[in-house]
Amino acid sequence: MCRSLFDFTVDPKTMLQMFIENVHQSYLKHLFRAFVNKIEEMMSQPLANLITQSLIERFTAEQMPILEAVAQNCAFIGGRMKGCTVLSQIINNLPDPIINGREWMNHMLVIQAIAQNAKRLAFDRFGNYAMQSLLERRDPYINTIILNQLKGEFYQLSSNKFGSNVVEKCLLMVTRRDQLDHIITELLSKSGTSSLFLNEYGNYVMQTALKVSKEWMSVQHLYLLQSLRENQHIIWNTRYRKLLHQWLPRTTKQRML
Repeated sequence: MCRSLFDFTVDPKTMLQMFIENVHQSYLKHLFRAFVNKIEEMMSQPLANLITQSLIERFTAEQMPILEAVAQNCAFIGGRMKGCTVLSQIINNLPDPIINGREWMNHMLVIQAIAQNAKRLAFDRFGNYAMQSLLERRDPYINTIILNQLKGEFYQLSSNKFGSNVVEKCLLMVTRRDQLDHIITELLSKSGTSSLFLNEYGNYVMQTALKVSKEWMSVQHLYLLQSLRENQHIIWNTRYRKLLHQWLPRTTKQRML
C-alpha cells in the first residue's frame, strides 16, 4: 500500500489528503515506518515530500519517529530543495507551548537540530533559507545556539553568496549587544583588499552591520566607519561606492570628489 501511494500521478495532493484522513490507523503506522527508514530518499521525491509535510501537520505521539528522523538527518534534508520546504514548515508552524506543550517539545527537537547544524546549512543554497527562517523567530535560546555554531565563520560566510544572507539575518535578529559586537569583530578581521567592503556579497553585510550597530549604539559602529575610511579610495573605484558613500562624513566625501 505504501508503494502504491508513491505512484499517484493525478492530483496527488487531494488524493493524499483523503488517504490520510480516512485510512485506518494501523496502515498509517506502516506508512510512518516506511518514511522513517527512507527519510533521506523521500526528501528527493516531490510526492513523498508532500506526504511528509502532511504527516507532520497531523502530528500525534505515534508519529514522533518522523520528527526524530528529520532531526537526525536535518543537514542532508536542508540541503535539498524539497527537504528545505519541510524544515521551513516545521519552523513556521511551531505549536503554542502553552496550548500544546508536548507537540511543541517534539517540534523543538527538529528546530534544535537545525540550529546545531547551522554551519553546514548556512553555506548551502537551500539550507540558508531554513537558517534565515529560524533566525527570524528571534528566539534567544535558539539564536544563541546558531551564533555559537557560526563563531569563527562570519567572515567566510559573508563572502559567500548564500552565507552572506544568513550573516545579515544574524545581525538583524541579535538579542544581545555582545553578540552583535562579536559578529562585527569577525567581519573586521581582515582589511585592505581583503576587506568585506570590497566583496560583492560582503559589502551588503557591512552595510547591514553599519545600520544595526548604529541602532544599538555599539562602539563597533566607530570601528566600521574607521575601516570604511581606510578603504575609501579603493571603494571609490568599485560599483559599491554609491551604497557606501552615505556612511562617510561630509568632509571625507568632499575630499573624494
